[in-house]
Amino acid sequence: MASMLPVVSTGTTLFGVHITTAEVTSSLNISDEEKRRYLSHLDDTTFRLMIPAVVYLAILMVLGIFGNILVLIVYLKKFKPSPTRVFVVCLSVFDLMTCFISLPGEILDMRYIHTFDYPNVCKMLRFNNSFSVVSSGFTLIAVAIDRYRKICRPLNTQITIKVARIMVGIAVSVSLVVTIPAVIVYGRKTVKTDNEEINGFECSIDDRWRDTLFPLVYIGVLFLIFFGSLGILVFVYAFIGRTVFNHRRFKFRPSRDTEHHTSNYTTETSFEDGTVKNGKKYSGNEKKSDKGKGIRSARQSFCKVSPSTVFGDVSNSNHGFDDSSETSCSDVNDTSAKPKTRSADKCPNRVTSTRKKASKPQSGPRGMKTTFMLFIITAVFIISFLPHLILMITRFVKSDFENSLQGAGIMMYNIFLRSYYINSAVNCIVYSFCNERFRNEAKNLAVSCFR
Repeated sequence: MASMLPVVSTGTTLFGVHITTAEVTSSLNISDEEKRRYLSHLDDTTFRLMIPAVVYLAILMVLGIFGNILVLIVYLKKFKPSPTRVFVVCLSVFDLMTCFISLPGEILDMRYIHTFDYPNVCKMLRFNNSFSVVSSGFTLIAVAIDRYRKICRPLNTQITIKVARIMVGIAVSVSLVVTIPAVIVYGRKTVKTDNEEINGFECSIDDRWRDTLFPLVYIGVLFLIFFGSLGILVFVYAFIGRTVFNHRRFKFRPSRDTEHHTSNYTTETSFEDGTVKNGKKYSGNEKKSDKGKGIRSARQSFCKVSPSTVFGDVSNSNHGFDDSSETSCSDVNDTSAKPKTRSADKCPNRVTSTRKKASKPQSGPRGMKTTFMLFIITAVFIISFLPHLILMITRFVKSDFENSLQGAGIMMYNIFLRSYYINSAVNCIVYSFCNERFRNEAKNLAVSCFR
């Protein structure tokens, strides 16, 4: 049997950690216990540089778990069923999956970065992480489409609760198909150490696929999905922003514009009594058919009065942030041959009340606030991914980028590499700032719990 000699090994690990430790080696083999001790020492030494990233993830995990549970309780118990509630609840479920499974797994991976020899656990963690993120992205696209129809196409058929659930189901199904390869790609990766005879293991792309194109194709598909989703979101919200800008520009026009439109409308509709139309006097013996035409003309002119009339009607039909009930002024588009006196009588009052509300700058459409809240959530989702994507691209272009880091650089690298986890924890904060009703209900719930 070969003699066992203590040898002092000094060097730099994969993460730039300088170590000097005495280990028992032999010219032929090293016992399992010696390997374990050596790798455990590497874990302890490297973990010191991981502590800032671990603290960062621990804060996000606690904030995300309690925040998303609060969102689920408030929206399910206090808000009426609506498409917006469907989207918000689903986003919270995806975020909870990240906070309950992915974040603890990420912390575990950083703590045992050289001894994570659990392939099945690794597959589950990476799949859950990819699935929850992709599902959230597709759900945000559904949210953008819903907002587009409410703001830019208010008189068209709107997305119902059933349609919203179908859209989320499609998002989940597509995400499942896209991310299922993560179960195959990820697993146990062999990590080299300073001792050539000792190798560690980490949760990354499995050794079986290291020299194949499959991991590259899979990551490339995820990149395409992200940038494609980003393009769709930017495009849709650009249309929404343009519509909101045009609406506000019309809303704050001088009052004489409004008076001009009102006088035109009044002049056209007053001839039904046989008095005046556009400055001309009509006798009471006017034919009924002509009266019908006059009424229809008046009602059509009402629908062409101004964009603010349309937006004012939609804003009044949105009850709070949950968009729980939405109606459309379909009766004003009625062009049937028979005049409807009741409907015609109601329209002037409706126009007057609508114009009065639109003339007040402080009474903006409530649906705009919901749109702003959901836009902020989308923006946070996109921005939180930028540091991660930049580091991934840098690491792909410069293969030795990770090995060249030292000290504080390693700390910052591990924090920004996991920047996208912010999205799973801050949504509840966005709801609190943008939704007064959610904020009040959350306060009441907190008070009742403390009592």
